[in-house]
Amino acid sequence: MTRFSALFLVCACLSLRGQDAAPENRYAAEVANLSEKSGLTFRFAETDHFVWAWTLPDAQVAPLHKVAEDAWKHFADSSGVTEYSELWKSQRGPEKCLFIITTSGVQHAKAIDWYAEKYKPWKGFKDAASSQSYYVSSAPRVASLIHLKPLSPSRLKYVIAHEIGHLVVQRYKFNNQVPPPWLEEAYATYLEGKTLGRTDCYCFQGTYGDTAKSLEKLTELEWKKWKEAVVDQAKKRKDKLMKGILPLSLSQLGSDEVGKSAAVIEWLLDKDKAKFWAFVASVKKAWPQDYQMNWTEQKSAIQDTALKDAFGFGLDTIDEEWRASFSARKK
Repeated sequence: MTRFSALFLVCACLSLRGQDAAPENRYAAEVANLSEKSGLTFRFAETDHFVWAWTLPDAQVAPLHKVAEDAWKHFADSSGVTEYSELWKSQRGPEKCLFIITTSGVQHAKAIDWYAEKYKPWKGFKDAASSQSYYVSSAPRVASLIHLKPLSPSRLKYVIAHEIGHLVVQRYKFNNQVPPPWLEEAYATYLEGKTLGRTDCYCFQGTYGDTAKSLEKLTELEWKKWKEAVVDQAKKRKDKLMKGILPLSLSQLGSDEVGKSAAVIEWLLDKDKAKFWAFVASVKKAWPQDYQMNWTEQKSAIQDTALKDAFGFGLDTIDEEWRASFSARKK
């Protein structure tokens, strides 16, 4: 039996949907091509909204399938998006999001090379993806490329939920632009906490954000306790104002900024889910069409207008509105 045919046998056995992985199954063929071109043996599975390729032991990956679908459900329940075809789209049409999970940086690099060669993403893709252990690509093929190190297998579930948070913000009302960093990172952290009840804060442990020693205590932190810490800061007026958070890049966002932003996002969703996603849609629609990585006054003005249109208040008063919400709960 050739390695190619063996892969398809594995596909048939591992598919969570119980489908035969016949050659016409484009997802199985895609993973087979990944194996062939990378020289690695990837296993394959397909769940309701995701496609999986991995080199880790099966027992370490199987629990991640449920985490991903649970994260999707939280997003779907709030946004009204139920079908993957509404969000995951590529040049070939609707396609389930692809997760590629490898055991090492060397394998990660081979997966990145395969993706770059097969899908021809933006010019700086390889350099950007190679510099991170976990990388999401919202186009041209929706995918997340992850390698295990430096995490333990048990902590991968946090990465999965978090990366889905990044992708849904990027892909919702897709405009082929980079979303506001605070919104993307904070929603990803919120979805991680909402899905698992805890958050690992791995983005701030050497990935691209804050590396303060105090953050060592945030590993697998209970979501409820993090929110309580954020509220405690706000009561002491030590929290950062949203107007000051909006201009920050991903590399400038630390736990204080993301914690505050995630708490605000949860509050907005609790107020009115439809209005929150209307806010996101308005921001996407008005966002500058020329690529602008840096913050501009225009970007703040767009978000201010979108907030006012959706909720009736803007950046000047959002912090006081949020503080009033937990003050009212105490009464």
